[in-house]
Amino acid sequence: MDVNASCLAACERHFDAVWSRIRGIPHRDGGILPSEMVAFLCLVLEQEATVVVESGRHNGYSTETLAACTGLGFELISIEREPIIQVDEYLRRQYPERLCLECGNGRRLVPSHVRRRVKRGDRVAALLDGPKAFKALKLFDKIAWGVTHGAMHDASRLRWSRGIVEPNPIRAALEARACWFTDDPDYGEVAAPLDGDVVRPDFANTPETYACAYTLAVLPGAQWQPVVGAKAA
Repeated sequence: MDVNASCLAACERHFDAVWSRIRGIPHRDGGILPSEMVAFLCLVLEQEATVVVESGRHNGYSTETLAACTGLGFELISIEREPIIQVDEYLRRQYPERLCLECGNGRRLVPSHVRRRVKRGDRVAALLDGPKAFKALKLFDKIAWGVTHGAMHDASRLRWSRGIVEPNPIRAALEARACWFTDDPDYGEVAAPLDGDVVRPDFANTPETYACAYTLAVLPGAQWQPVVGAKAA
């Protein structure tokens, strides 16, 4: 299975449908990049997912972009351990249908929702942005049997740790698997303009640290369908 080719083909096929719905949503500090959300959502459509389970919503940017696309055929369940009341009130008011906001621990609730929705016959995709790093990978491994794909944030090649730029340990672990990253140069040609207005965290605003933030890793699950039109490497 050529995951890179499959993901690039899906992004090309569904880009217009997704970007037309989320391009007007203001980015929020610390949120997943617009280009990352476009990639994830394109794969949700390509894999014909009927439910997206999100773990971690914080300021709500990723949640709002997902909610704005539910009209394309899926429901959204978003889980946050420490929700921001004003953010949740806004999301419920703005997107009253096909959106369920929960307060709780994603490591417990995500597997529960996956089991329940698979039993109902749904195709489930998962966006994991809390827990992070190896805890997120462990969570994906618990649900991989039931999902079309999972995606993890903060999978950049480098990380900023206590003032030092160093290799990001989770990146090596992910690269040892079938996995696609949104810092793929071929995707970057399309994606870079989408993030032009994003203000990155202070630690990632200098040339030597720019690569230390963001990047989404996409991992196919057991319910992954071959992508039509994907060219072999």
